[in-house]
Amino acid sequence: MLSFLLVVVVSAVVTALLARVTITNEFWNYLGMGHMRGHWEMGMGMMMEAYFGTAERQFLQSVFRSLYLGAMVAGGFGLVIGLVLSRAIADPLKRLTHTVQQISSGNFQERAQVTGGGREIADLTRAVNVMAKNLQATERMRRRLMADITHELRTPLSIIQGNLEGMLDGVVEPNQQHIASIYDESLRLSRLVNNLRDLALADVGQLKLDRRPVNLKEVVRKACQLLRPVAEEKRITLDMDLPAELPQVSADQDRLHQVLYNLLTNSLRYTPEGGKVRLTVRVLGEGSGKESILVQVADTGVGIPPTDLPHIFNHFYRADESRARASGGTGIGLAIVKQLVEAHGGRVWAESEPGKGSTFSFTVPVHRVTSS
Repeated sequence: MLSFLLVVVVSAVVTALLARVTITNEFWNYLGMGHMRGHWEMGMGMMMEAYFGTAERQFLQSVFRSLYLGAMVAGGFGLVIGLVLSRAIADPLKRLTHTVQQISSGNFQERAQVTGGGREIADLTRAVNVMAKNLQATERMRRRLMADITHELRTPLSIIQGNLEGMLDGVVEPNQQHIASIYDESLRLSRLVNNLRDLALADVGQLKLDRRPVNLKEVVRKACQLLRPVAEEKRITLDMDLPAELPQVSADQDRLHQVLYNLLTNSLRYTPEGGKVRLTVRVLGEGSGKESILVQVADTGVGIPPTDLPHIFNHFYRADESRARASGGTGIGLAIVKQLVEAHGGRVWAESEPGKGSTFSFTVPVHRVTSS
């Protein structure tokens, strides 16, 4: 407002002074006394007294008063306009500031309700509300994540603690079966801790890969061979569809095995008896110089509802909480898959139709290994 007012006042004063000088000069010319304009050492007042009559002096004085009055009116008008404009901008900004302060204090339900102020203020209001919405979703996810981590850690710890207490009290016999049960829970706890560590490293971009020449066909065969007993126990057909040749790639073999293991385990877990799980590998963009390998794990399981499909790669997300917990899923297997695939420069996605099965796909860029 002050800047606007200063511009108005300076413009009005400069215009008035220039107009006074111009009018005086033209008035001298009108009287045929233009040659007297150079005698400014006499002073304007003395010259007017010496050469102008009463009528001429009154005319010039009225003109000058009109100029000064116009400058004052322009300054006052500028002051009013400046106040109106500054208030139109300042009031919405004050309300936005209050909203941001509420959000910064942890009140993520706060939303900005600002009208007026122009398009820029409206854009800023929308941006603040989007930020608040994202922060609210992040906070909700953080709380859920902490609750899920606590639950997943507490379950194996409780089992281990209960069995050990029973053995110490003499209620549970320390035989091979009970010791094996404790050992299994300790392995589950160790896997969970390792997965959480991998997720934390991936989230901050510090997940390291041991890249070496990898034969993906061998990784696929190894993963299927490892899980074939699980498939046979559930009477699920597990087969592969591999091309005759696959380009050798530079990747972390253990991490790729983990991706395939998690996807196959997930499909086997939610496929009923008599179902099928098929692993397909294809080369995309062959000969284009930007080749990638497409791996798909398709099953005939229960499928995923459309509302849950966009979130299945989020940490600890479960489409069915009770069913996932009962089946032993921790909700981080697919999150690990997403992080590992993206760490290799690929992408992962899922397609599903409830009641008909799901297809999980991921790509890995081909970095051909050249011999020196």
